[in-house]
Amino acid sequence: MKPHETHEINFKPAMRPAFFIAALVLTLRPAPDATAQTVDEQVEQQVEQVVRAKALQTLRPEIGRSVKAQVALAVKLQATHASLAETQVSLALLQASRKMMRGGESELVKSFSVSKGGNLEVSVSTGDVTIETWEKSEVVVRVSGLDDAEFTGKDEGKQFEITQSGNTVRVSRRGGDNNRYRYSDQGLDYNITVPSQFNLDLRVSSHGDIEVASGLTGNFKAQTSGGDIKCRSITGLVDVSTSGGDIEVGRVQGDVTLHTSGGDIEVESATGTADVRTSGGDIRLGNVLKKLRARTSGGDMRIADAGGDVDIVTSGGNLRVGKVGGNLEARTSGGDIEVRGCTGEAITKTAGGDLVMENIQGSLDARTSGGDIKAELTPGPRGRSVLSSSGGNLTLHLPENAKATIDARIRLSDRWNFNFKMFAPVSPMPPIPPIPPIPPIGGSSSAERKEYEREKKQYDAEVKSYEDAQKKFEVEMKEYAKKIKAKSGQHNAVIVGGDDDDEKGNKSGYSIRSDFKADLTEESGRELHSTYTLGGGGQPISLETSNGNITIKKLGKR
Repeated sequence: MKPHETHEINFKPAMRPAFFIAALVLTLRPAPDATAQTVDEQVEQQVEQVVRAKALQTLRPEIGRSVKAQVALAVKLQATHASLAETQVSLALLQASRKMMRGGESELVKSFSVSKGGNLEVSVSTGDVTIETWEKSEVVVRVSGLDDAEFTGKDEGKQFEITQSGNTVRVSRRGGDNNRYRYSDQGLDYNITVPSQFNLDLRVSSHGDIEVASGLTGNFKAQTSGGDIKCRSITGLVDVSTSGGDIEVGRVQGDVTLHTSGGDIEVESATGTADVRTSGGDIRLGNVLKKLRARTSGGDMRIADAGGDVDIVTSGGNLRVGKVGGNLEARTSGGDIEVRGCTGEAITKTAGGDLVMENIQGSLDARTSGGDIKAELTPGPRGRSVLSSSGGNLTLHLPENAKATIDARIRLSDRWNFNFKMFAPVSPMPPIPPIPPIPPIGGSSSAERKEYEREKKQYDAEVKSYEDAQKKFEVEMKEYAKKIKAKSGQHNAVIVGGDDDDEKGNKSGYSIRSDFKADLTEESGRELHSTYTLGGGGQPISLETSNGNITIKKLGKR
């Protein structure tokens, strides 16, 4: 490229090239101090200014993409060979040409007298919808971004249907099916002001964002296929859905139902129930005073506190929950679960993560296939608690005065190739009594009677053998009881496997360690089993893991 050479960027005929060529004719001059880095920065900055000014956002898509590419090229050429000031002048001309490209813009304004508690219904194919509130008994509808080539004052009724029926105001786009996308609607804005006490039903069938300002008292329903939905403080029901955007909700005095197929969901707080679902994003919820149900297929969940029952599921993320004032059910296929408190029944399950359960007041069912479990439990008078892991450590904290009956068990898996060693006797198996033969019925043949007599003699002999085995079993049980008695009252028990020694020269292995005394401890080459009766007994608690340790501590001790 030669210095001082003039380059023209030509646009399509439909883009009114005469004006644009004048706007984008660039007189290029060398700039020896320019670097590749500063050029890139200038290009990004200048193109962003144009986009923010909506010089391109309001164009038809196929035109807008072409213009944006041409602008990026023009800015780069100018930033390389001319001063930044001249570049800004050229871009200013481009921004000023927006109306020329669209044939000019007009705004449609209509107002209606209404009373509080009325309804606004909006149904359009595309465009952003913004709702504001005031204390007047009036609805004002403003539609901007209209193309003068398609709109004139005399036929405004042919373009939009903005009507009132009783205390209901309806806004829709004329000219066919409202569900059909129109290029001519690209860049339309619907700015509507309603009384602070009003109900909203807003639908954008194709692409567009929906936003509602704070201060609304009334029900809010909204649906868009390709945009975000935002609403601030609302007193009333909130029921919104989007197929391809985020949902952001502030403080809601009422119930919320939020669904999105491809975005995140965030709620500051809700005084009612919450039903939240997303197929591909994260969920972040503040305080929910009543029941909560949430689902996500591919994201994390963070929930502050909930006053009622909580039912949450994610297929591929972590779950973080504050205090729950009811029952809790939390499941994830591939993440961790943390709960800061629950006053009811808590059920937590994960296929591949750790569980941390604090301040559980009631019962707990915590299961993981491949992680550790740490829990603080105050057992309730009813229910049953289970801590189960297929390959991790279990740590349970209980109040010193807890009433519970604990069964703790460690199993060793063959896959670890341990050379198991016996440390305590195995309980003897009682003999199995013989089964008496069936006597023949009337009319039986002599052969059948003889067979019965033979079986009867064999049965009598088996009975005598059984009686002898029973006496032997009773002797073995007395001996076994003596050996077990020596182990009763232990705090800790260890099961050893493998040939490796630790730093002190002891065999490495897994253990059950407790701040409470055990009633019974059984050790075998494949299993370690201990039982505890706390406070005279109470809620059954089962702790079970494979190839892991079990620790039972008094609450408050670490």
